[in-house]
Formats: sequence, C-alpha cells, structure tokens
Amino acid sequence: MLSKKKRKFLLLVYFAGYLFLSRLFLSEYVYPHFGQSGYLLVSALIDAVMLVLFVFVADDWLKEQWKNFCQRKLHSAAGCVFYLFLLFCASALFAVLIAAPLHLGQAENQINNETMMQLDRIGFLFDAVLIAPFAEEIIFRGCIFNPIAEKKGIWTGALISGIIFGTMHIIASMTSGNWLNLLYLIDYGSSGIILAYAFSRTDSIWTSIIIHACFNLIGVSALL
Repeated sequence: MLSKKKRKFLLLVYFAGYLFLSRLFLSEYVYPHFGQSGYLLVSALIDAVMLVLFVFVADDWLKEQWKNFCQRKLHSAAGCVFYLFLLFCASALFAVLIAAPLHLGQAENQINNETMMQLDRIGFLFDAVLIAPFAEEIIFRGCIFNPIAEKKGIWTGALISGIIFGTMHIIASMTSGNWLNLLYLIDYGSSGIILAYAFSRTDSIWTSIIIHACFNLIGVSALL
C-alpha cells in the first residue's frame, strides 16, 4: 500500500491542485489572455506535469504492482477481460433500465468530453486514454479504496470509493442544475465499484488502469 504521507500528497495534488486550482487558472487567466490554443497548450502541460509527478511519487508502489501483475499474467489478463466486460454490462443496464425509461439526456460530463474532443482530438485522446485512467486509478483505487478496504473490508471500500468516483463525474450536472442527470451517479459509481474489485481481485492497480484505459478508448473511438 502507498504510505499515508504519499496518499495525502497525491490526494491534495489531484483534488486541490489539478481539479480546482489548475482549472481555475486555465479558465480565469489562460483562456481570457491566450485564447483556445493557449488553453489547450497549457492544459496539456499541466497534464504532463501531473503524470510525471504521480510516477515520481508512486514509483516504488507502481513497480511492486506491476510485479504482481506479471507474476500471474494469465490471471491478470483474464481479470482485465472479465471486468472490462462487466463495465460494459453495467453501462448497458443503466441505459436500458434507467436512462431510457426516464428519457435522460447525455451526462454533462460526456457532453464536455465531446466538446473537448472537437477542439483537440489528439490531446483529448491522450487525456482520456492515458492521463485519466492512470491518475484516477491511483487516486480512487490506490489512495481511497485500498486503505478503506484494509480497515473496513472490500465491499465498504468499493462502495465509498465508487460513490466519490461517481460524484466527481457528475459535478458538471450539479453546476448546471440538471438534477435529473444526477442519476448518472449510479452509472459512474458502479463503474468505480467494478474497477475497485478488479484491483482487489488481481492484487494490481495496473489491472484497473488497463481496464479503465480500454473502456475509455472504446468510448472515444465510438465518437470519432
């Protein structure tokens, strides 16, 4: 497990630095002064810095997790396939049982993603397939799920981390006042729970990173 100090540092960097301060800086200073091209360039630089920082801080743990992944290659690969399949099943069930009957529109998070993809296809692909899966799995599964699961059990850890993960993905719906779309918490939250179980059952964060990246890649490919 990541040390307590490293977990606190990464959580602070991600939530306070990356999600709040950097987004505030981009929207309030960079975009007004340098326009869309400046916004995209600085955003890419911030993503790259965060990626390097995460690798540097979690280097030993990531190496240990990769060793765990490689020690049982077939088990790890099977876990990737199985839990990726579960992710698609969960999304399909949400669409059929909740989204369609209630005539939910697209989640604001998805709309924002499509807008960013139109502005910078390569940058968005890099973010969706590399940055987001890597950073989010370290944060939500490594820093949140893992310590809770150690103390309270896998189910409690998966549920709590899944709710936090889902909440982060519906913030756009909250700020827009589209309260019905808050039901997407079920969709995103269940994805977080499945990814937590993938991490737990294969004993490697790389399993959930790979699954997350593949899921995003397939989703982005559908929009191209």
